[in-house]
Amino acid sequence: MRYSLAVICVLGVVAQLVPAVGDVLARQTFIGGSFAAFIAYVLFDAITTEKPLASSGMRVLRSIDELRECASRAFDHRDVSVDFYGFTSETLLQITRTPMQRLADEARGHYRVRIRVLTPDLQAPMNLPCRLVPDGGPDVQGHQHYNVVDDLAFREQMQAKIDESKRIFAELKAAIESSIPGARVEILFRVASYLSPQSKLLLFNDDEACQGSYPVEVESIAGVESARRLNPKGFTVGGMVLVSKRGGPTARDLFEQHRRWFEHHWALAERVH
Repeated sequence: MRYSLAVICVLGVVAQLVPAVGDVLARQTFIGGSFAAFIAYVLFDAITTEKPLASSGMRVLRSIDELRECASRAFDHRDVSVDFYGFTSETLLQITRTPMQRLADEARGHYRVRIRVLTPDLQAPMNLPCRLVPDGGPDVQGHQHYNVVDDLAFREQMQAKIDESKRIFAELKAAIESSIPGARVEILFRVASYLSPQSKLLLFNDDEACQGSYPVEVESIAGVESARRLNPKGFTVGGMVLVSKRGGPTARDLFEQHRRWFEHHWALAERVH
């Protein structure tokens, strides 16, 4: 395991020094060369110092319940901030709905709740998700090749999920503010038209961050014979890495990297349409 991480770390560093390598690696992951090198270094450091991931302030989440625990801890504070980057905000709604309902029911006097959601532009054509159109017949080895085309119908389904999340969050906001005098709840959505997520990112207060890749799968399109699409399966948690700012130095550095990334694109999305 240690040697595998060493190879990953070297590749990340080479990607910074050799543009051609960086370009190839950048096409394989949303995080790009520098961030990939940084994450590889963090994990390599955790392994080489022979500290368990949990004790170093990092651990892999295995279920949605563990992610709900992160949200629950965030809402134990009087000033709550949850930031999300991803496709539809379904996961975000699933993990914050219960603690927000609890706030409204218990009326514990929270001063402020702020939830920010950054999503891609589902009104514009996209390469992911997308439909797969056969490019002629199978090759000499029997492999079918495909061309990527925009999937308008699927984009509309995803946009409907965002609209539903906005509606439910608005109801939760109204419930909290009506039950807690002086409470301030902000639910903010922005579209980053230049981003197409291959990962989701969640930030809880100034304490914890969770990041993980969408598993991209080929699936059949219901009602359309022989039709296929590439679908980033959104509502999955297994493999997300939880980073605690209260962990070791490398965990704190990685948390700050996640924080800076989100703040940069949140500000940029306000100006770039």
